[in-house]
Amino acid sequence: MEKYFKNPEFSDCIVESLDGHQFPLHRIILAKSSEVFKDMLSSETNEVGKTRVIKIHGASSDLSRLFELIYTGITSVVFVTDLTCLIIIANKYKITDIEDLCAQKLEECIMPWNVVTVLYLAFNNTLKSSEKLKEKALECI
Repeated sequence: MEKYFKNPEFSDCIVESLDGHQFPLHRIILAKSSEVFKDMLSSETNEVGKTRVIKIHGASSDLSRLFELIYTGITSVVFVTDLTCLIIIANKYKITDIEDLCAQKLEECIMPWNVVTVLYLAFNNTLKSSEKLKEKALECI
C-alpha cells in the first residue's frame, strides 16, 4: 500500500480537510482501515468512473499524518501535540490500530512538562487507552 501513498494513480476518492486541502486516496484502503470511512464511502451514490469527494473534520497537516499511517504503518511523529491530534482523529473515525500505535508512542513521550496535556486527553476523550495513559501520566507526577 505504501507505493500508493501520495500517488494519485488509481485513486477513486478525494478526502477534503477543513482547510480545503484535497487528498486523492483509494476507497478500498480507507474502507479497510475504518468502518466509519467504509460507511461514508458506501453511502454515496455508486456512479461508475466518478471520483467521490468526502469532507472530514481535521486540519490538512493532521490528516496527512493519518493517511501516511494508514498507507505505510509508519510515523515519524514524536511531538505530544501531534500524537494527541492523531489519537483524537483515529478515535473519531474508529481506526483502532492507529489509535493504539499513537497511544503507545505517547506513553513513551510523557514527561513532567507535557503530563497535563496527556491527562487532559485521557480524561476528556473516550479512548481505549485512556486508563493506561492516565496511569502513566500520574506516575510521571
